Amino acid sequence: MNSLSKINTIWLILFYISFLILALYNGFNYFNKSVIESGFDYIDFKVKIGDDESWRWSDFQADSLLISLPKEKGVDLWWIRTKINLDKTLGPNEKYGLKVSTSGAHDLYFNGHYIGSNGITTGGPGSGIAKIYQFYVIPDSLATIGVHQIALRISSKGIYKLHYPEILPDEYGNLTRKPLILALFIHFLAGIFLFLFLYFIIQAPSSETKRQFLTFSFLCLGLLLLLVFEYLKFYYQYSYTFHVFRVELISYLTLFVAILLPIYLLFHYNFSKKRWLILIGLILLAFAFVLSPGYDERAYYFIFISFFSALAIVGRAIILEKERHYLIFTGVLCCSICLFIYFDLTLFLGFGIFSLIITFHYLNESIQEKKEYQASLLKAKRLEVELLKMKLQPHFLMNTLTSLIDIIEGDRHQAKAFVISLSKLFDIINEISSNVSIPLSKELDLCKEHLKIMSYRKNVQYSLITKSLNPSEQIPPAVLLTILENGLVHNKPIDHKMEFIVDFEETDTFKKYIVFSSGKTRHLNKEIEDGIGNRYIKARLNEFYQEGNWEFITQKEEPDGWFTKIKIAKNGAL
Repeated sequence: MNSLSKINTIWLILFYISFLILALYNGFNYFNKSVIESGFDYIDFKVKIGDDESWRWSDFQADSLLISLPKEKGVDLWWIRTKINLDKTLGPNEKYGLKVSTSGAHDLYFNGHYIGSNGITTGGPGSGIAKIYQFYVIPDSLATIGVHQIALRISSKGIYKLHYPEILPDEYGNLTRKPLILALFIHFLAGIFLFLFLYFIIQAPSSETKRQFLTFSFLCLGLLLLLVFEYLKFYYQYSYTFHVFRVELISYLTLFVAILLPIYLLFHYNFSKKRWLILIGLILLAFAFVLSPGYDERAYYFIFISFFSALAIVGRAIILEKERHYLIFTGVLCCSICLFIYFDLTLFLGFGIFSLIITFHYLNESIQEKKEYQASLLKAKRLEVELLKMKLQPHFLMNTLTSLIDIIEGDRHQAKAFVISLSKLFDIINEISSNVSIPLSKELDLCKEHLKIMSYRKNVQYSLITKSLNPSEQIPPAVLLTILENGLVHNKPIDHKMEFIVDFEETDTFKKYIVFSSGKTRHLNKEIEDGIGNRYIKARLNEFYQEGNWEFITQKEEPDGWFTKIKIAKNGAL
């Protein structure tokens, strides 16, 4: 283990100890609060089992008051009283309101005055069944600045466990708008999880990291379902009996997410002994499932075990110096914030950040793989070009030297001109051989010198005619030369003469080089297409213009001659 790994190990151990202590301490405090907190000051609360209308009045002095909820199940009627302090001065068109959520149906009294009901509390069919929460407007005559008494008459018939009510006073417009604002944020997160689930489930079959993609896609699906059922109350005002089923389902979805997160990271880093690590994690989650006293506690400890395991896995990756470990560690750490700050909302926010980090990681990998693939293709094409060059150059050199011997024996003056042209030709080839592209003017100089040499060799008058060409235009080297060479090989001169016409056309979408070789054709189209020269041309076009951005057409022209066309796209593929 090197010094960096030792430093990483030390700070990770200190971090894990701190994380463990703080998370457990925070969870213990969170689940041992006696009163639901809100932005307003609760002065006191009192509980009484049974029905007593006198409890609605603020001047009633109750006896035998309970300071905590009883453990009884399915209590028909019970009362709870508390006091709130209204200390905000509202505008002329604003009214105070209350958001009240109870475990069952309830009647609400404000300073002894009846405000409204949620469900039926008077017994009979449907008693105790109500919406999960209700909004109320407090009359202006009662909503004065100062301390006020709230009394709730609650029917919890059929409810498995009594809960303290949630009583939230605020300006009525704020109360009703806040869920809508939160719903907008929830929709955004749900859209992220849905998109990522669909994207990774579609990509998984064709991916080399199939297990990673599948696990991550189902993790996003679990988060999506958990989000939907957690905030279902914004869309469906269900009863408290359905609420029990909902929190039970949320508990299992939380367990599903808690299992998948560390499994995904084990697949991502491809650690050995995955089965044993997964088994240990499942045993810890099973203990949390059995020992947790309530749904909220169970969900908290599920997530705590999952995040602690995930941080341990990423910590191991940091010690082993795996790729992008700090980025993923940051993502898991963002998720872990929910253990310390408002559990529900920050859980989804943290997972949203984590999911985007993982997606960024995969997209970056995909871009790098694509670049490497393109580089390998380019290298392969370059190798092909070099191979073809090796095949072309010895062939040309051998024929040229043979012709030089013949010329020297016959005409020394002509031999001198031949050698000068050959020298110029090799100077140009030496200058351009390593280039991907050269100016058209340089290519035309190369072609002219080559035709001079061939004129000496073949005793034929070869001429090059150019039309509408831009000398500064960049083209792959020796492409026109190879087209001319093809014309020399596959066409016979007529009356010891042969012309090569190079023309150029351009539109808004493409540019085109057209080369016409005069003479009588010797060979068929198939032989032209399969030759070394044409393979060289295509390799050079691929190298410079990229595949799909060009067309190469070579065909016989009636009655004599041969046309070669190179069409190049300006914007995008042809």
